[in-house]
Amino acid sequence: MPYSFADQITIEKSPAYFITESAPARIRAMNASVKLLLIVRDPVTRLISDYAQLAANKARKDKALASFEELVLQPNGQVNTAYKAVRISMYSIFFEKWHRVFPRRQIHIVDGDDLVRDPFPEVQRIEEFLGIAHRISKDNFFYNKTKGFYCVRNETTEKCLNESKGRRHPQVSEEVIHKLRQFYAPTTACSSELLEEISDGPRNNSYVYTGSMLPLLYSPITYLF
Repeated sequence: MPYSFADQITIEKSPAYFITESAPARIRAMNASVKLLLIVRDPVTRLISDYAQLAANKARKDKALASFEELVLQPNGQVNTAYKAVRISMYSIFFEKWHRVFPRRQIHIVDGDDLVRDPFPEVQRIEEFLGIAHRISKDNFFYNKTKGFYCVRNETTEKCLNESKGRRHPQVSEEVIHKLRQFYAPTTACSSELLEEISDGPRNNSYVYTGSMLPLLYSPITYLF
């Protein structure tokens, strides 16, 4: 963690934390009072987004990538759990490991889909979770029609997500989507129950996950905007 002043909150993030076996215990050993933010979204959408990112990376290197269906399905039509991106969307497996190490008061779930549709309410909840003043208002957000996302601004600058966000997803048949939703249904149900326990009540969605599996670590030591 970087050095911070006593009146600052330091933010540290890595997409790999959530799925790394040793991360919960190591983070707790570093700072047991750390606060955790996890951005969640639909597991099938996350899987498709994961593939789109990999395909884009391959394309930049002039390399081909197998089709989405070839990667997520076995030749017999069953979901391919050997494919890492498929396993990552099995959220309850990872949620439980974090919940065993950290008490629920230190974990806040951010609805990633709501964050995209209307970021202000989600940001307000984050401020409350961190115990800081509501410094961000609706005026700090504006919708960029070209990108299809909300961007942020203050008195002097504006900032939008980089070009890698919002990339076009591949067309996936309804049959494959249905098969994936059926596959994830059991772990999704478990994850939803765990989320209710962590966040003190049911959420609007029946699924969970993060745009890129991001727990953000807050050590009570700048509120970055």
